[in-house]
Amino acid sequence: MADQDLDGFAVDGPELDESGPRPVLRADLLTPQVTVVPGQPVQLTVQIHNTSQVIETVELKLLSLLAETVVQRPGTLTLFPDETARVDLELTFHRTLHAGTHEGIVLVGGSSGTTQPAELELTVAVPTTSGMTVALEPPVRTGGRKGAFDIEVGNTGNTPLEVVLQATDADRVVDLHLSMRKLVLRVDHGGFATLAVKHKRPWTGAPREHAITVRAEAGDLEETAEAVFRQRAILTPGVITMLTLLFIVLLWAAAMVFGVTNALGPPEPTKSVPVSFTTGIGIDDLDPAVAGGQVSGAVVAGSTDGPLPRVSVEVFDARGEVVTATATADDGTYELAGLLPARYRLRYRAEGFQEQWWPGVSDAGDAEEVSVGASDPIQAGVITLAGATASVGGEVVAGDGAPVPTTVRVTPIDLVAEAVPTETTTGDDGLWSVAGLTAPATYQVVYEAAGYAPVEVVEQVGAGEQLVLNTVRLPAAPGAISGVVQDRDGTPIGGAELVVQGGDAELATTTPTSGEIGTFELLELVTPGTYLITVSAEGYTTETQGVRLEAGQSVEGFTIELTVATGTVTGLVTDPSGQPLGGATITVAGGETSAETDTLTSGAIGSYRVPGLPLPGTYTVTASLDGYARQTTRIALDADVTEAVADLVLTPTTGRLTGVVVDAGSGDPIAGAEVTVSDGAEERTATTASSPAARAGRFSVGSLAPGTYTITAVAPTGGRLTVLEDVVAGGSVDVRVEVAAP
Repeated sequence: MADQDLDGFAVDGPELDESGPRPVLRADLLTPQVTVVPGQPVQLTVQIHNTSQVIETVELKLLSLLAETVVQRPGTLTLFPDETARVDLELTFHRTLHAGTHEGIVLVGGSSGTTQPAELELTVAVPTTSGMTVALEPPVRTGGRKGAFDIEVGNTGNTPLEVVLQATDADRVVDLHLSMRKLVLRVDHGGFATLAVKHKRPWTGAPREHAITVRAEAGDLEETAEAVFRQRAILTPGVITMLTLLFIVLLWAAAMVFGVTNALGPPEPTKSVPVSFTTGIGIDDLDPAVAGGQVSGAVVAGSTDGPLPRVSVEVFDARGEVVTATATADDGTYELAGLLPARYRLRYRAEGFQEQWWPGVSDAGDAEEVSVGASDPIQAGVITLAGATASVGGEVVAGDGAPVPTTVRVTPIDLVAEAVPTETTTGDDGLWSVAGLTAPATYQVVYEAAGYAPVEVVEQVGAGEQLVLNTVRLPAAPGAISGVVQDRDGTPIGGAELVVQGGDAELATTTPTSGEIGTFELLELVTPGTYLITVSAEGYTTETQGVRLEAGQSVEGFTIELTVATGTVTGLVTDPSGQPLGGATITVAGGETSAETDTLTSGAIGSYRVPGLPLPGTYTVTASLDGYARQTTRIALDADVTEAVADLVLTPTTGRLTGVVVDAGSGDPIAGAEVTVSDGAEERTATTASSPAARAGRFSVGSLAPGTYTITAVAPTGGRLTVLEDVVAGGSVDVRVEVAAP
């Protein structure tokens, strides 16, 4: 993993014990193997345990696999020491992710730097999904005898396709030729072909339309595209008009010539009439553009009474053959023009709907005929089609991936007839479905689960459609924390400041000082999540507590106790020479507070520490020790200064006599000699030392009031000597007493 990108994770954090490696953050991937449908989200669940001794903010990353989107829920996870929680990672891969097995790593890291990121192996299985699109351009080609269309086929799946193309026309009268009948498409690539069409042009009449269908097949996959080849007649209405005018002119000229000839020539002995006088004019002799009638109408859905587009409307003649056809527009209307005078039957059909014949019957034998006259516009009225029932289903994902019973309510909102909502509950796998829905119609789908905010979607459901909705993730409902801030005696504390931190959010509030004193209420908290509540108040220590909220959870009666803030005074007691003085009595007093301790006589000799002093406060610190003058100083403690140092120097009030007793003759120290020091009112005695050798013959008498003293030394042999010395406060006198042998 040394080569992996660890950007975003802390690697330098607080100073660590360099004697050993950092512990690895404990994490388990509860879904180490997942099957991914390209283009659809898949959810991973990771359980994380904070093995460090600090509050850790955890983040997840996906390595070695390229996902279109990566969403972590919650976005920021805060864990207390030894706390365990779960994190969801929602991944969406591109729809062209190749089929097969892919390996990746989920990296779980913390921000403190006290732990190493954990590497969790992930196996992604991608099943084969086939997808294809077919487009035929232009949708309408207007021409004469020939025309051409461009065919574009796209591979939208994750496996190569071998596509076979076929082209047909509805009337099977058009010659069709494909430039390529087989295309090999790589993943996320497309292919192109050309379709050439040819058909004999009509001499006269309205433009004739030919419905062209291109079918693309790849194994079990089939897609179609449709277009229209519109042929113009050789003699268009404009040309026919010009020829008619020319014919009239020629006929007028012929009539003039005939009239002049008859007027000037002898009369014919017999009469004659045109052939048409006895045979008449047939229907085939009529021009649809001039003499044709039209039929128009509309088609609506029986469920909603709304217009139905793309419904096929076919016209049958007396022989049962299709004369022409059209499709309804977006507003459900249609128009059939250029119909020669005759009697016709009309059929209406569309996928998912029951077939209907005019004027609204399902059986062809019951259909009535529409009589169309020359240039006669016929209004066929409104035809209602009944759609087949439909079904709707999908998947609900909530929380950390564990099954959450969810109520799904499906309500129609545009049906003509009143209908009640349909309710169902998701299964253990989160799936749901509702069948037998009236269609086509618009439905409102509402998802509700305890602890989660409801989700509402509106969907159009087609006739006979089996609609699978996108996976719905229920967001957790907001949570709340309410309670009271009080002292150790249970007295509410007003004016306490609360700072709440959770993930990237932070908010603050203050407890009231009147009414419901000390209470607080934190609303609209994102769940699930861990929140740190830090409370501070003047005269009290700052307290921090953590609260874990599950999805939609509200915690009530949460009590935070604050301890009265206290200060500490420390110091060192010495004599003027800097020598520490152990055993000195330290008295700290201020207001109703009084505390007493002694300076240490071992270890850190002369030092002291007095804690538990109420804040704020001003205190006197007094040091006293026998033989020394009492010393007092003043200190002040508050919320900003909770520790103070008071060093005291004690001045001695007595003196000291030290010396050595030696033999007057040899000068050698005399051990065991009795020494008496007296000021006439009080005597103090001492014995000269016998060891160590360096201290042999020496003595010391302290705590002597200033004045003149007699020092009498008596040797073990009986020799005696008395001398006089003056002692001053804080002074030390060293004398030499030479005792002669008796």
